[in-house]
Formats: sequence, structure tokens, C-alpha cells
Amino acid sequence: MVYRLGNTFTVLYVVFGLLSFGIAAVAARHRSKRTAISLAVMMAGTGIWAIADGLRIAAPTATHVLFWNKVAYVGIVTVPPAFFTFVLSLTNRERWLKRPYIVGMVVISGATLLIVLTNPANLWRAGETITLHTQPPVLEEHRGPLWYGWAAYVYGFATLMLYFLLQELVENGRSHTHRMQIGLVLIGSTFGAGIVLLFILDVVAFDPSAISFVPLGVAYAIAMFRYRLLDVTPIARDVVLANMNSGVLVLDREGTVVDANRRAKQILDDTSLQGQDLETIVPEDVDFEGLFEGTREIQTTVETTVDGDRRTFDVTFSPVYGSMDSYLGRVVIFTDVTDRRRQAERLKRKTERLRRQNERLDEFASTVSHDLRNPLQIVSASLELARSNEDFEEIERAQRSVDRMEAIIDDLLALAQASEDVEPDGCIDLEQLAIEARQHVPTDRGRVNVQSPLPSVEADPTRLQQVFENLIRNAFEHNDSAVSVTIGQLSGNPVSGIYVEDDGRGIPGAEHETVFEHGYSTSDDGTGFGLSIVRDVVEAHGWSVGVTDSEDGGARFEIRFE
Repeated sequence: MVYRLGNTFTVLYVVFGLLSFGIAAVAARHRSKRTAISLAVMMAGTGIWAIADGLRIAAPTATHVLFWNKVAYVGIVTVPPAFFTFVLSLTNRERWLKRPYIVGMVVISGATLLIVLTNPANLWRAGETITLHTQPPVLEEHRGPLWYGWAAYVYGFATLMLYFLLQELVENGRSHTHRMQIGLVLIGSTFGAGIVLLFILDVVAFDPSAISFVPLGVAYAIAMFRYRLLDVTPIARDVVLANMNSGVLVLDREGTVVDANRRAKQILDDTSLQGQDLETIVPEDVDFEGLFEGTREIQTTVETTVDGDRRTFDVTFSPVYGSMDSYLGRVVIFTDVTDRRRQAERLKRKTERLRRQNERLDEFASTVSHDLRNPLQIVSASLELARSNEDFEEIERAQRSVDRMEAIIDDLLALAQASEDVEPDGCIDLEQLAIEARQHVPTDRGRVNVQSPLPSVEADPTRLQQVFENLIRNAFEHNDSAVSVTIGQLSGNPVSGIYVEDDGRGIPGAEHETVFEHGYSTSDDGTGFGLSIVRDVVEAHGWSVGVTDSEDGGARFEIRFE
């Protein structure tokens, strides 16, 4: 018996063709999964290709060689669209798997097979040369233009698929199982594509494509049976973990990061978290003190800057236990609650605004019924006396009452506006604003000193100027003699606020809590709304205002930016 090398190739191709059919059969059992269907079709095509190539090598005549070569093309045109679909499913690129794209690939493969079988106008091949006496026999096709078009199409998309596999391995292959799945598919596919490329570039004289079936079949078999390629759980777990809006860290017992998803890396501004101690990678503005000790579940809220935006996260530290309740480590989950918190704050502000508006309505009703009734009675009585006695002093008295009513009405309107939401108009220079306010208040009762510098803040300039004017006017009107009013900034870095103080008689300590109440006044001519307006405007900006004593014994109002 004469030993022929071609017999060895035939046996190898048939064996691995049968292995391909076996993998296809196992994959077909999972036909509910698109990944499994694509793999079954791809491996069936590979099986046809391998067995047909093996029988072509063993063919005794040129006619038989050409026949089995055409049969091999049935598998050749089947593999690319199935491989593309398989990789896109495996790497979770479902948006590429729309029906028009799949139909388009199938049509291209079907048209290619038809052209191969009929070879119209020598578009696929201009002819062929068959050498039967070599081991193995060589079939050399003289390639036509469509052959090169097909090769460019297949290798263009194959290169893209290999890139997708590599990207999946680098970016999303966190679990060992998923890494091995992607790695084996990448290795087998790269080796197979490289072997076929040798033939396309005429590096070898015979078509070695079927040789690629050996590593391809072995790699896919290991991925399927050892690393559960068709088991959706590890794939889905990695896909879900990668696309979660919450950041997830897995820590070992020593607090070292052993796994992290993309969102966690974004939150912590670190792309290489694995192997680092969590305490060393937490941003400086995040306070995790006391959360690294113990094994109980802990929940806290932290704020940090992500991509230039200040975000709020609910953070949960959950212990992980293995068999026999052995402590393995912790899972840390960062849940972004910024939008929820902001919505809650908006609702709180709206509720507070409605509450203040209701209070204004009650106060307005009380003022109309009480504060305006007395001046109206004076006006009525004065006018009656003026008519009977022609007393012009009574008319003057009536005019003063009218002026008082106008002042009360103006303050009521200002009070209603003070509690409305402010509309900041950029960064406001408080020094310039204080100087303008000083110019709007008559200074015959004292003087106003604006100490430089004053800070700049985000504020509504019109409303804030009203605050300065009311505080200056309050100092002038509630002191018997001329006073000196000083406007300056509170000490601190950064500046924590500003103050307005005078050197007058001051405000008794017992009244510090009541001066901002509506109707509070120590002057018979005052309406009692000036300081109420100050408080409401300040609080509408999100700040706070309080009163204390100045060094000279006068009143000192402090506005703090909080």
C-alpha cells in the first residue's frame, strides 16, 4: 500500500468537519438564543467546507475535484454572514442585527454562490489549473474580478468583527468566564482568518483554509463545553454590569478592588481600579471614614464631582459570604440620586414658597383689617373736623395718614415680592451694589461707609439692593441721633458673607429673635415690614441673616452665604 499525504489531509478535514457538525448540533439545541443560531449555522457551514475540501483532496479525477470545490463553496459563502451575526450577538451589538442588514448579508452570499456555480462572463474565475500528482493535489483558480470583491467584503467585515471581539475582551471582559469565552473565539477566529489570508496573498500554492478548522474547532469546542459559551448567564451578567447606571465595586476581605464596572471607574475618575485599595482611590471630597471597618451592611450618602458636575450618590456597602458563611469581601454600589434629590429640593422650595404665600395672604388680611383701619379712621375724623372748623392742621393730619397708608401698601407689595424665587443675573459685585444703595437713601440722618473689598456672588441685583437700602434705612430711622453705618465682608476663606452694622443704640438681646417678624418696629412712623423683607429676600437666595451687637454697641446684621 502506497502512503499518500493527501489521505492524511482528507482524514483530518473529515474529522474536523464532523466536529464542526457536532458543535452545530449542540448549538442548535439552544435555538432560542440568536448567538446559538448564528454559531450553529457558522459551524454547519464550516463542516460542509471542511468535508468537501477533504474529499476534493482525495478526488481521483479533475471532474471530481471541481465538483467537490463547488460543494465547498456552499460552506464558504455560509460562514461569513453567520460569523458576523455571531460576533455581533456575542458582543451585545444588537443595533447592528436589524432584519435589513441580515437579509442583505444573506442575499450577498446567495448571489455569490450562484455566480460561483455559473461563472457568467468569467466574473468569478477565468479558468483553473489542476495538479493531481502533488501531495496534496493542487487546484489553482485563475481569479476573476468578483472573486477579489468577495475577498475584500469578507475580510473587511472580518477585521471589524475581530476588533469588536478585542474591544469586548478589553472593556467588558471582567469575569474570568467571559474573558475566556471571548478570548477563545478571538484566538480561533484570528488564526482561521490568518491561514486563509495566506492563500489569498499567494503565500502558499494550495488552499490551506481547512487547516484553520483545527484550532477554530478546538477553540470553539473549549469555549462551548468548558466555558459555557451558549450559557446566557455570564454574558448577560457582564452586559448588565457594564451598562448599569450605578457604579459597582467588588472588594476582597482586605478592601482591595477586584472588579469594577465602567460607571464606577467614571465616578471615581480612575480607569485602573483593580488591585487598588479603596481607601486610596476615593476622591478627597468623599467622606468614607468609618465605612471600611466591619462586615455589616452600611448605607451612606456622598457628594463628588463627575465630569465637572456635582453629583449625589447613595452608597451601599454589602458583605459577600461564601460557603459555610465565610466572609469573602464586600460589594459597593454607587446609585446616582442627584436628579431625585434636585427634584425633591425643587418640590421643597415650591412647598415653602406656597407656605410663605399663604402666610402673606394671612398677614395681608390682618394688615388691611388692622393697620390700614386706624389711618383711615384718622383721615375720616380729620376731614370731618376740617369741614366743620376749616382747620388746615386737620387736613395736614389727614395727609400724613394717607402717606402712612401708601407706605404700608408699598411695603406689603415689597413683602409679597420678597418671598418669590430670585432670578440671579450672573455674578454681582456687592461693593458696587452697596454704593448704589447708599445713593438711594437720604443721608441726613447719618453716613454710610462701604469697606473695600466686598465679594461677588450669584444674586438678583434688584432684590439685593433692596436689602441694603432697608438695612441702611432701618439704622437711620430707629436711632434718635445721626449714626454711622458700615458695610463690610465677614472674615473667612472663602468669604462666608457680609455684614451691615451701625454705632447707634442697638437692639436689645431679648428682641434679636423677633426683629424679623412682620410688624416689628420701634418707631411710630415705621410699618414694621422692612426687616421682614430683608429676611425673605436673603432666604430666597438660599442664605441666612441674623442680628447681633456691633463693637460700638449698635446693631449688626450678618448675611451668610450658605
